[in-house]
Amino acid sequence: MLQLKNRRGQLRTQARSHFPTPREAFTNGHISKADLLIKPLQQAARVKQWRGRKVCLSMDSRACYMRMLTLPPLKKGELKQAIFWEARKHLPFNPEDAVISYMPVDPGSDGVQKYLLAATLKETANQYTSLALQAGFKPLSLEPPATAWLRSIAGHPLLEESKAADCRLYLDCGYSATTLLMIVNGSYGYHRFLHPGIYHFCRAAGTEGKSDLSEALRLVYDRRGLSEKGLLAEAEKLLHGVVESLAYWSDLNREASLKPAAMALSGGGLLIPGLASYLQQNLDLALSFFDPFRANGAQPLEKKSGRRGELTPLFATAHGLAIRGWLR
Repeated sequence: MLQLKNRRGQLRTQARSHFPTPREAFTNGHISKADLLIKPLQQAARVKQWRGRKVCLSMDSRACYMRMLTLPPLKKGELKQAIFWEARKHLPFNPEDAVISYMPVDPGSDGVQKYLLAATLKETANQYTSLALQAGFKPLSLEPPATAWLRSIAGHPLLEESKAADCRLYLDCGYSATTLLMIVNGSYGYHRFLHPGIYHFCRAAGTEGKSDLSEALRLVYDRRGLSEKGLLAEAEKLLHGVVESLAYWSDLNREASLKPAAMALSGGGLLIPGLASYLQQNLDLALSFFDPFRANGAQPLEKKSGRRGELTPLFATAHGLAIRGWLR
């Protein structure tokens, strides 16, 4: 959770909070036990620095369908209709039964515009908005982590100008899955959802049957090596997914030779001791932690800046959601 304020044309942190996701709260991207989340959300919102109760929400990637669209220049009213008809062609369900959002990305050649379409069934969207309402918030929007993260990376006129390289790779390891995002010239290029997420590391460590979440997380996040904690197989799955995604991206862009030279990491899963260094040893890429609160967005893997500094990579998605609040 993150709230930003505008101070003389610069977005600054007003308040932020975080808590671990109860494992039983979600099933395949759907909220199965909302009561496990309501109380932690209410407690987090009691911090005195929070102002108001309007929120932009992110949902589990597995419950959302995404598609890249290419359209000619259109007026606002025409664009909305065009997006709907494109959604009818590409979605595996009736768009009338879905909540649809879209985000403009880098303009294509010949004057066309590219849009990232995101859609989820209304029944699923209602689970998330209902949770927010029960916790005392007023939901304004709902989107997948990938679009929120893209907004955090690309920046905003109120933030410092983006310094994106020609091709950059970002990896966000959340609770249920890991999002891989390729950015080309500061705009969306490609994304993929990978396993594992934090849940899978907890399960691999033999904590799935434990009711005490804090104990499960303690076992996963202690300072032992990945092999000692039984996490090496999950780390190998993640590495394989990244390597496979890079190979696919290379095949798509043989002529353009768009190969990322660096990768930025975020999300709670990549703070598991040993995981970031394992990826660094096995990938021919310079790695850093993505810090949405730093001007250049980079935090060295070996940086020891205390508890507050170490947790900043957790807020990449929340940062993108908070920026959306200022765009409304």
